[in-house]
Amino acid sequence: VDLVAALLDLGWLDSSGLLVSDSGVGQGAEFVLVPAFQAVGGQSVAVTQDDIRQLQLAKGAMRAAVDIMLERAGLAARDLERVFLAGAFGNYLRPDSILRIGLLPYLDAGKIKPVGNAAAGGAVLALFSQSQWEEARSLAPSINYIELANEADFQEVFLRSLNFPEPRRNGP
Repeated sequence: VDLVAALLDLGWLDSSGLLVSDSGVGQGAEFVLVPAFQAVGGQSVAVTQDDIRQLQLAKGAMRAAVDIMLERAGLAARDLERVFLAGAFGNYLRPDSILRIGLLPYLDAGKIKPVGNAAAGGAVLALFSQSQWEEARSLAPSINYIELANEADFQEVFLRSLNFPEPRRNGP
């Protein structure tokens, strides 16, 4: 995610996800991180156009989910006080990079907080604390489950979410 954010900022990746590198443009293009002569095992380490596309698909699905949840809740990104990123995935992502690639709608990066393995932490709290168990039980009825595959506009929102955002400019 950090590399894609940097490639976007450098102009070596366009908003459609097209990679422009020394080895070409688009299909077959790659960005070499470690050349073969410097790599252990003698094989280069590179990010390919296909790698970028796979990230775009994952980002598109996650961003579509966020946009649909916000819309169903009647909220905009600016209304959010905090965004918690759970699990190993969220724990190691830099907020600035998340925002640069458009994984989340634009908001203040300081509002994004990694929380690690929240599911396990919550389970431990609920198992060892009667008050935490009761709080979890009282919250359960107010939680709404959204089956994204059944959302009529998921495909449209997903397709709209595939591209990377243009760089944010300061000033007029």
